[in-house]
Amino acid sequence: MKGITLSFVLVASLATVANGQAPVKTPILALPPTPMLTGSSEDNKSPRVAEDLSPDYSTKLPECDRIEVCLLAGDVQHGTAADRFPIPPHYGTSRIMKRKDLKGAEASKLCSLWRGLTFDIQHPVFGHLADYGLRFYRADKLVFETSVSFSCHNFYYPRTAFPSMPGSYSWHGFRTYDDAGKALFAFLNATLPSKSNQPKS
Repeated sequence: MKGITLSFVLVASLATVANGQAPVKTPILALPPTPMLTGSSEDNKSPRVAEDLSPDYSTKLPECDRIEVCLLAGDVQHGTAADRFPIPPHYGTSRIMKRKDLKGAEASKLCSLWRGLTFDIQHPVFGHLADYGLRFYRADKLVFETSVSFSCHNFYYPRTAFPSMPGSYSWHGFRTYDDAGKALFAFLNATLPSKSNQPKS
């Protein structure tokens, strides 16, 4: 329809010029604004959390008295050896390069940093190159186990919206470039130095 309108205006303009009249001024069409790329999509969208991500694994993670931090190689292979960390969504494991137990104030600090993350399912999940494996314990009971990728901005979690499917896992995004994401990386990197780059703004 717009093409027909423009053709009509052009023909009318040429006709008036041929008759010695002043040319008709062609109207300027308003085009939709082009979005500017001023940073990542994180900056322009409100965070949204998946319905099946329990607050117990995110913003309301229980206080834990021991956390096992594992520095991972980022590979994914089949096997259940003691020196490998499970990556359930990939049906595989990643090699554990180093591990360290955090207790007391250090464990409490890591719990607080985890709760403070910006959990955002809108962050695209392109893959999962695991940097760290985390096991949260309370009174020697495993509360939550996950692997974290800062380059892919995600972690895995047990799905709770489908109780008829036990053992089901999914990925969830989190913002690595805001202050909370950088603080978590800095803490884990100080605990077990990683080859991953510091998240940038």
